[in-house]
Amino acid sequence: MHHRFKQMALVLVLFVWLLTGCQTETPADPSQPQSARLSEVVGDVQIRNPGQTDFGPAEEGALLQEGGEVRTGPDGRARLDLSSGTIVRVPPDTSFVLAANAPAEDSLFTRLRLLAGQIWVALTGGSLEVETPGGTAAVRGSHLMVWLDPATMQVWVSCFEGQCSASNPAGSLDLSTGEGAVLRIVGEGETPPPPTARALTWDEFQAWASNVPEAEALLPEIVATLTAFPTATATAASTPTMTPTCTPTPGCALQLLSPANGAALPASGAVIFSWNSYSGAAKYQLQVISINGAINTFETNGTSLRLYIENLPAAGTYSWQVSALDAQGQVICRSASFTFTKPLTVWETSLPPLQSSSTPDPNTYFTLVEGPIGYPSEFCDQRYYKVIISDIHGINAAWLGYQVQDSMGVPICSGTLPLVFNSGMWIGNPVIPANPGDTVYWWFVATDGLYNNVTSEVYSYSEVSVCP
Repeated sequence: MHHRFKQMALVLVLFVWLLTGCQTETPADPSQPQSARLSEVVGDVQIRNPGQTDFGPAEEGALLQEGGEVRTGPDGRARLDLSSGTIVRVPPDTSFVLAANAPAEDSLFTRLRLLAGQIWVALTGGSLEVETPGGTAAVRGSHLMVWLDPATMQVWVSCFEGQCSASNPAGSLDLSTGEGAVLRIVGEGETPPPPTARALTWDEFQAWASNVPEAEALLPEIVATLTAFPTATATAASTPTMTPTCTPTPGCALQLLSPANGAALPASGAVIFSWNSYSGAAKYQLQVISINGAINTFETNGTSLRLYIENLPAAGTYSWQVSALDAQGQVICRSASFTFTKPLTVWETSLPPLQSSSTPDPNTYFTLVEGPIGYPSEFCDQRYYKVIISDIHGINAAWLGYQVQDSMGVPICSGTLPLVFNSGMWIGNPVIPANPGDTVYWWFVATDGLYNNVTSEVYSYSEVSVCP
């Protein structure tokens, strides 16, 4: 009896071994496309797969097929999980197509076609490319962001960790941790310039951690290996003291409701911005002015917007205001501005303090200043700014500072816009928001190797066309 029991046990073990062995050794069918499923669906997220005429609301676990498209509204966001383990984060106001997702050379090859907005990639297996109107960004491991900026007609590529690349018909550029590139979108038949290299800013790393939870554990270690990040405040002795807001319309009855003026907001989560209705308004434009003067603009037909505060990653004080627009998109009433604050996130408090100084360094020189090249022009995107900035301690970053004054000399807008380093020069073609008849004052801001902020002399021109 005991002998028979041992025989039965042996047969059972052999059967299990053969069964599991067959399951392990049988390869996946390479002709079958790999899976891509949506999860963490929040707000307005729409999906349309091949064979479907219209978009429909995306549900948790929805399968995105090759050729399928996903788009998010102002309050929408989602996570796309590939079968390789790679995660793609989709923030608000983004649209993309899953152009390819199939086995290739014993791995998974995925291609996304970005139509609008931005996507964040945390690659854990296979390879992934992001196709844009300006060129292609690729990641070989492991964290990439691609943003299609319609205002400047540029594609911003950020490599937060690992090895990435950016390419277009004019050339290609290999990127590693802390490096980025700018791809220029040109008209049909035109040849674009090669990808422009740039260094990632501190704000970009903050935005990475805010939008990609998988990055939170990586950030302190990565930042520790990089040079401290600069900050800059655009000031110039020959221009008046400015606040980065637009002057409200006198007598405008448009009132801001929430968040309350001076509100202390959390470091993350959704926030409802609301205001009263205005007679004659076809739509409304919400502007949130960042600490460095950058203006984040959102439009809606309603009187409220639900935004994620993570999209404003830096800690400190922000201002915001709302404009009522007519059917032609012209401002008919602009509200007064409110402010709000947001704190440091938990991971920020563990980072080493930023070493900075407000004392100008007399060894910083601005030479061969050019800008706006090609002006006057009816085409805002043809206004290029160039400068050579030298310092014995090196230059870490540079910006274009600006102030816009109306025909009466009243300051109405101001801020700073980043420049990129290319072929020994700091260059850029940022669009300064100004209307015909306005005077635009502009200057360069640089942060040297000791983190001193230095400004150039101030230049100006009179606006003759409308820049968005």
